Amino acid sequence: AGMTAEILDDYEEGTFTPTLLGASGEATVSEAGGHYTKIGRMVHCVIGLTITNKNTLDGQLNFGGLPFTVGDNYAYSGLEAIGTIGYIAGMADAVSSISITAIQSSTTATWYMFDGTGATGTVEVLPADIDDAMNLRAQIIYCV
Repeated sequence: AGMTAEILDDYEEGTFTPTLLGASGEATVSEAGGHYTKIGRMVHCVIGLTITNKNTLDGQLNFGGLPFTVGDNYAYSGLEAIGTIGYIAGMADAVSSISITAIQSSTTATWYMFDGTGATGTVEVLPADIDDAMNLRAQIIYCV
């Protein structure tokens, strides 16, 4: 079958305001911006975030405020997508990489890291893992 115009009928670009979430509390966010492109069911988000104080933030770190609700596409897992933090300044721990995964039926994406000590699995990113001043750029791709 050839390409048809219907494939791109659901195309949208826009902005959103990402938030930094934990299980409780909140950080002081000085800059937060997000851009998205949605083609059909697929959403690609680019996020920029700067905090100046983690204050009372507690629990695993998450991005909130994704522009569309994450779909439930994998029956065996509530983790529905993957993303990366390509740039980050202000980590309190040695980290080799941070991944982001969207949580089904939400507008939230949670953070996991490989630490710099040779850990073989991913662990939650907690407020203790970041400095009071943190700046990052991230991307995530998920389906609605």
